[in-house]
Amino acid sequence: MEAQYANAERLVNGGRILVIGVLAIAAALYAPYLTRALNLANAAVIAPMLAWAIGQHFIFHRTNRRLGSISLVNALIDTTAISALLFAYGWLGFPDLAVKSPLWAAYFLVLAARPFTGPPGRAALTALVAAVEYLVLVFFFIGSGALSLVANPLASAYSSGTSGLDEMAKVLLIAVGGAVSTYATAWIARTMTATVDAMRASEARFRMVFEHSAVGIAMLDEDARILDTNGAFQRFLGYDEAELRGRGTHEFSSPEEAQSAQELVCEVASAAGASSSAELRYLRRDGRTAWGSVTLSRADGSPNLRMIAMVQDVSERKALEAELMHQAFHDPLTGLANRALFRDRVEHALQRSARAHEEIAVMFLDLDNF
Repeated sequence: MEAQYANAERLVNGGRILVIGVLAIAAALYAPYLTRALNLANAAVIAPMLAWAIGQHFIFHRTNRRLGSISLVNALIDTTAISALLFAYGWLGFPDLAVKSPLWAAYFLVLAARPFTGPPGRAALTALVAAVEYLVLVFFFIGSGALSLVANPLASAYSSGTSGLDEMAKVLLIAVGGAVSTYATAWIARTMTATVDAMRASEARFRMVFEHSAVGIAMLDEDARILDTNGAFQRFLGYDEAELRGRGTHEFSSPEEAQSAQELVCEVASAAGASSSAELRYLRRDGRTAWGSVTLSRADGSPNLRMIAMVQDVSERKALEAELMHQAFHDPLTGLANRALFRDRVEHALQRSARAHEEIAVMFLDLDNF
């Protein structure tokens, strides 16, 4: 969550640099038409803000340093800077400019950025500070006599001074903007929290299935090198997790199956969403050969994970098949090849002869007293 807020604050700070830069350009363009005191006020407020925004980018965001309260600090600095600039306009003899210029609307720019950069409490505090600062500023000007208070709010539009209704409306707008910002912040925070919780729950379920599965599972990169394995896969090959990580699956294939294993990887890696299966022999750490029923699937959408291998140990089944095959083609008493194996070999020889247009010969030996 904090990482999301930090990333959002980095993006918002980029926007701050752009907005303050535009204000600085506007102040420079208006400089010939303003008094020296107003130009100094603009420079005194805008220059430090721009320097802080740029410095923040290099000190915190570019170096990936985290400061938990940076969003609140920025909000208070921006709000106070706007209030200071409005106060300077009024103090230097232009109170009407302070309350009637569109600059006060910049409060809403500050509030608009809050939902993306912190918890709702910060948005509420920012709105409260903005409303209080502006209210104090208006009371000060009216109380000091610098700003006249007129009864008719329409009259303040074309004459000097302001009306209580105008200023109450502005404060109310800031409060409403703060309420909307706070609600949006709370909604985004709830949504992000629910999303993060769902992702964590999904990851926990995956890890539980991954670790406790009776089928060996290996996560592979694009070069078929092992990224992660579960316990069943480790037991199948006889290596622990650290020994398997980073090694290629071809390193464990028996010499007879090396070509088949490579073809399986190439077949899956060459097509999106592809999946293929094969029964291959692997060399265990103890030197024994183990048969594995391998299903290799391509995993798209992950920056590192490219393939998922699932291996089921079928060594016992293969041994049973070999034993049944031997019993079917050999005499149980002598262990010699029987008539069924003879027929099988003759049929294969005849088929090979037909394909190659070659002749074959059969020798019959009669053993007496066998």
